[in-house]
Amino acid sequence: MDIPVSEQAVKRLEELKAALPAKGRVLIIPHDYPDPDALASAAAAHLLLDKHFGLHSRIVFTGMVSRAENREMLRHFRYKWQLLGQVRATKRRVPCIYVDTKPRAGNVTMPSFGKPVAVFDHHPLTRRNPLGGVFADIRAGAGASVTILHEYLVAAGIAVPKWLAAVMAYGIATETL
Repeated sequence: MDIPVSEQAVKRLEELKAALPAKGRVLIIPHDYPDPDALASAAAAHLLLDKHFGLHSRIVFTGMVSRAENREMLRHFRYKWQLLGQVRATKRRVPCIYVDTKPRAGNVTMPSFGKPVAVFDHHPLTRRNPLGGVFADIRAGAGASVTILHEYLVAAGIAVPKWLAAVMAYGIATETL
């Protein structure tokens, strides 16, 4: 099934490209103690970075994934993830993409060596976490952050694998009830 691609989505994809490094590693960071929307968003961002931009990425987060359904979801992930505390700090600043959260939002641990380059979130922006110089796609009416990232996958012409489609659908369902 072909999904129509909006000009706005293509424009956003180009703006994201300008914010990303040309090569190297990118960290994808959901909020601490990630829920299904955060995990699905991180996986969708990983797929986008790999297939469209040719970038290596790693999904990292802080806090336990304690709910049984969230742990089960991680068991089915085909992408590697890691606790932030296990990532070796570098002297060089590493580009970071935040999903389902924003830098300084109060619910995410930011690595000291990280450099925020992009944010995808469905929670409204507050004055206490300005995002100057960072690509930000924040849509409070989206319902779930993974919905926003799905639009990027469509604009990039990337087919979503079945396992990830299921994870994304579950993320949307749990976020929107």
